[in-house]
Amino acid sequence: MLTANLYTSMSLLPFAQEGRKFDVVLGGRYGLSSKDTQPKHVKAVYDFLDADKHWDSFTVGINDDVTHLSVPVDDSFKVKADYTSCLFYGLGSDGTVSANKSSIKIIGEATHQYAPAYFAYDSRKAGGVTRSHLKIWSQPNPLNILHRRCRLHQLLTR
Repeated sequence: MLTANLYTSMSLLPFAQEGRKFDVVLGGRYGLSSKDTQPKHVKAVYDFLDADKHWDSFTVGINDDVTHLSVPVDDSFKVKADYTSCLFYGLGSDGTVSANKSSIKIIGEATHQYAPAYFAYDSRKAGGVTRSHLKIWSQPNPLNILHRRCRLHQLLTR
């Protein structure tokens, strides 16, 4: 629990020096088991902090059946936004990521669209799984999130 103790110690330091007081400092874990943190998980943490009962060292994004410190997540929560989302799967060295990087660059530069992208790679250079998350917005939007419900899914195979 060195990480939790370090977090608590470091978060208390600026307040202690300035003589400030606060009610509680809570820490938690997210992104466990290589899971992506989704907007519903962030909302779950805020809902958890607003609740009457909360605990330190919580987890979000997995069902922690060992310590039972998981934060309840509302799976029906969706971020309402006007964008087109695409998720492309590929294999390392098949050109999928390069093609998607080129596509998103062209869309962002040649149209009046905003085009953020996120690319996830396997640790192996060739043959590993790649994922390209592309979004196309008609107006600037500060949400930089991975999407789970896409309008276009494509699996490229050789």
